[in-house]
Amino acid sequence: MANFLKKIPILPKPVLYLIAGILKLIRMTQRVTYIDPSNQLEQLDQRPGIYLLWHNRLILLPLMFSRSTRKKTRFLASGSRDGGYIFDFLAILGLRGFQGSSSKGGTKAVLRMKQAIKNRESIVITPDGPRGPKYAIHEGAIYMASKLQVPLFPVVYNSKWHITLKTWDRFQLPLPFSEGELIIGEPIYLPENLDREGLKEWSAKVKAEMDKITHFDHN
Repeated sequence: MANFLKKIPILPKPVLYLIAGILKLIRMTQRVTYIDPSNQLEQLDQRPGIYLLWHNRLILLPLMFSRSTRKKTRFLASGSRDGGYIFDFLAILGLRGFQGSSSKGGTKAVLRMKQAIKNRESIVITPDGPRGPKYAIHEGAIYMASKLQVPLFPVVYNSKWHITLKTWDRFQLPLPFSEGELIIGEPIYLPENLDREGLKEWSAKVKAEMDKITHFDHN
């Protein structure tokens, strides 16, 4: 998506509102099956966590959740121009966020996330964004979960019919009337204060769990 946005010199707010309106219409036509074996959607107040979403499947995901759920969720966007567009766009959809780095040493991001968790708000991170590689788990997300001692939740929206853009992440634009499934995986609890080897080990484990629920990856 970053490469796609770089081709656009300026993206005015009215354009973002227009895109949001189009996406809402598409969402209304979607036939979505919700798969949430741990009933996380019913336990947001009691069990805040970090939700991991693939960068290329982000576009419709906020609209899969109720507005009240979105109010309990914060999105971590990168400080890049791509991240700025996403930040503004998700705000239009009712999802609050903050910009920062999820990499180790992102002190401001850690503090903001810590405060959000304290307020019983969950955090959304795209672990392979903003530049990839596609479907990679950057250790920053693992570091955050280990540091804050909150569960990770793999989340994937699988759209059966979609257009795939020629971007680094093969960004997916779901088509109207598509069948789809929103899967919220089982919570993953990490040991506290993981060292470098532990971060690598758990990154691989989390990727394996994300891969299990990732379907319809058309090229």
